[in-house]
Amino acid sequence: LSPYVNEIKRIEFHEVTKRAIMKALANPRDIDMNLVKAQIVRRLEDRWLGFALSKKLQENANEIFKLAKLLEKGIKKGAKTLSAGRVQTPVLGWIIERYHQHLRSFKRVFWVRFKVGERELVVPLENIKLVGGSIKKTQDYLKDCVVKVEKVEIGDVEEVKPPPPFTTDMLLKEASDRLGFSASDTMRIAQDLFEYGLITYHRTDSVRVSAVGMALAKQYIAEKYGEGYYQGREWGKGGAHECIRPTRPLDVDRLGELLREGIIRTPQPLTRNHFRLYNLIFFRFIASQMKPAKIRRAKLTLKIGEYVASLEGIAEILYDGFMKAWDIPENILPKVKEGEEFEVVDVTYARIPETPLYSDGDVVSLMKSRRIGRPSTYAKIIATLLKRKYVIESKQRKKLIPTRLGEAVYEFLVKKYRELISEETTRVLEEKMDMVAEGKVDYQEVLREIYSELKKTLPSEIPPLPKG
Repeated sequence: LSPYVNEIKRIEFHEVTKRAIMKALANPRDIDMNLVKAQIVRRLEDRWLGFALSKKLQENANEIFKLAKLLEKGIKKGAKTLSAGRVQTPVLGWIIERYHQHLRSFKRVFWVRFKVGERELVVPLENIKLVGGSIKKTQDYLKDCVVKVEKVEIGDVEEVKPPPPFTTDMLLKEASDRLGFSASDTMRIAQDLFEYGLITYHRTDSVRVSAVGMALAKQYIAEKYGEGYYQGREWGKGGAHECIRPTRPLDVDRLGELLREGIIRTPQPLTRNHFRLYNLIFFRFIASQMKPAKIRRAKLTLKIGEYVASLEGIAEILYDGFMKAWDIPENILPKVKEGEEFEVVDVTYARIPETPLYSDGDVVSLMKSRRIGRPSTYAKIIATLLKRKYVIESKQRKKLIPTRLGEAVYEFLVKKYRELISEETTRVLEEKMDMVAEGKVDYQEVLREIYSELKKTLPSEIPPLPKG
């Protein structure tokens, strides 16, 4: 644009609403060249490393497919799909490591089901001695037992604070755990909700709530639960980005009504999954602006035949606070007295892992906590691993499992290029790019450093720098 326009400005908005766009138009800003430079570094480094390692994988397809014990006829067809990346490869390593930990961690568990009044409770007995060495005899023995309450321990009154509103990683994690959505599905649906003007921008690592957001929450909470439940929180200060929140004080029922009446219109009809994800975002945000709950927790010590087990959970909710809008994953225990006995209803047996496999949400949480990857790339990285068939997703529980090909690719890369694809190297690079974005270091100096390191390890794959 610069040859044709004397003055170039950037406008910035984080929700597709008239209010936000008019405000952005009224407050244009200069282009931040530090952010431009950081993006140049990121794009060049991604391509230098990613393209070079991908080429090495393709050139060594025979060795990799041999490691994976795949059929020879699949080599030529599959070689072109082999790829590596600065963040993609460490993430693949986490999934492989977790899978092998999972396989080594199985334990025997008998689930004892018993009734307290109208409620059924289940208590696990782990790795107990088998009666006569038999699972069936152990089940029969437990079925003939009673569940006796040996001890009831009630805790002090405890204040439970609400969770913060969603950032990208939190949204991907909760959508995976509560709705069973993959990371790519969540981002696709969230993109629609953003474009339709229903939520704020969904690629963010900020939990900050604006004055507009707090006013929106206050209006909804006052009308739905009573003004006494409201306790506005900014959650974070400064920065342009905000948390992921609704743009209007409309829960899913009211939104559905307004859509049916034609008062709100969207370019495409909303699906059931659009409503489910919107509902999750809406109530997480509303809960974040409500008062803490007050509860007492309890621990029950139970005797089942010769075995001792325990159950923990909430004994009493003294004030529900944010729990009116957002449930916490804890059992509400029934009131029982020491010495009470209850009949066993059923006993089931299973071998379960102490170390569960990772879900999409777990991997996203790791990327955030270990500081590699960015909100805009979390879902794409997992999608790439699935597309390359380095990882597959289990059908029922949506857990990530490495394939033989994924393990062979990772083994090859670690053996030949460990330093380039290590988690620590990736994290240091992310920190340098952040420093470029903050104007603390010269971007060309960082590029020269990256170039020099890559040229030593991959001399034939890294292109020469232009003269001057």
